[in-house]
Order: sequence, then C-alpha cells, then structure tokens
Amino acid sequence: MKTSIARFAKSKFFIPGIVITIFVIGWLFFIVAELGSPEERILPTEWSQREDYVIRETSEGKFITNENIGFTVKVPDGWDIDIPEDEVWEDEYWITLLAPDAVFDSNNPTIKGCGVSFWVKIQKQSLEILRNEINGIYKNPESYIEEYSLEELVMISGLPAKKWTIRGKSPEIYKEVGEAIKIEIPIGDKTIINIDTRFLPEYREKCSKEFNNFLEAILINK
Repeated sequence: MKTSIARFAKSKFFIPGIVITIFVIGWLFFIVAELGSPEERILPTEWSQREDYVIRETSEGKFITNENIGFTVKVPDGWDIDIPEDEVWEDEYWITLLAPDAVFDSNNPTIKGCGVSFWVKIQKQSLEILRNEINGIYKNPESYIEEYSLEELVMISGLPAKKWTIRGKSPEIYKEVGEAIKIEIPIGDKTIINIDTRFLPEYREKCSKEFNNFLEAILINK
C-alpha cells in the first residue's frame, strides 16, 4: 500500500536481485507509474491534495469524497482513516484506510491485517497511456496474463479500469509480502484514480472480500 513505500525502500527486502518479485508490495507500482519515459517525466503532473477531500458521516456509514472529480468511497466499518496534513511523496498525496488489526514494522510494510490506499493523479499523457492499455486488454486479454502477473479489465462505478495483480515468484517471498493489487480508473481527459492494496497469504480471503466490497461501493460522477 502507498503508506508503506518510504518504509519499504529502507527494508531488508529492497535489494537488486529481487526487485521484480518484491514489486508486490507496491514499490515498483510507484516506479512504473511515476517515472515512465523521459518525455512523460517532463510533463507537469498534479495530485489531488488534502483540501480536495471531504469526510462525512451518515446513517449509512462514513464516506470520503473528492469534490473536484466527484469520486466517493465508503470507509469500511470500523476502519481508521490515515490522512496526512501535507503531501507524502514530493507533491503526491494519498489517503490510507486501515483495518483495526493492521500492523506494520520497519522491515515489512504490512505484517498483519488489511488496508487500502487511494490517490488521484492528473496528467494527460499518463491517462492516454492508460486508455491504450485498457483498450489492449479488451482486444487481447490473453497477452496480459503471466504466471505471476495479471492485468485485466474491470468495471468500477460503471467505468472501465485496469486491474494489475502481482505476486512473488518464490514461496518464501510470497509468504513474506503476499500479493499486491493496483487499480487505475481513467476519468475525463487527464485524471486517473489510483487504488492499491496488498494481501498477505493468511489474510488473503478476508482482505480480498473487504477490498471487493470497497470497490463495489465506489461512486464516480461521470
């Protein structure tokens, strides 16, 4: 999850020989999405910030809405909301929702429980690339299936989105870091809603159910 990237960069797992397999905890999600090509790096990128989000409690539960793009998520019952006051990675800003039993340590971002992070990126070229990938998956889904990686098309609030699932190649690493999932939802002509999570093996069934319920409750004003 996003909340764990900085900590992971200093962990014992971050060594060149296993970067690809450790991608499951979110680090390479950041590398791939944010570095991109030299042409993409020089384009301006914006991120939704703290003031763009409003938290409201209703009889149906707690909701977080990004007012600028009409994006609303429902906080799972009993979960905590981690909202930093300022950007947490250069200008990037994300919100993390954590189950009551979620636990972190200095070497491994998540050692217990479930969580979800989400953030909004605003950049025209990134959105065009994402739409092309979604179109490619739609036309030829088999070419996006690998033994330890799966890119597939999903629908979120009636909109096509890309779901990317990665897991470690070795049983040892999978046991330590589980699998990571990232969902990218293109909106308009330059906005991408990003959502990610991670399932540890012993929590996979529970966290997968929570994550699916979270996705089903998302509302996007198109």
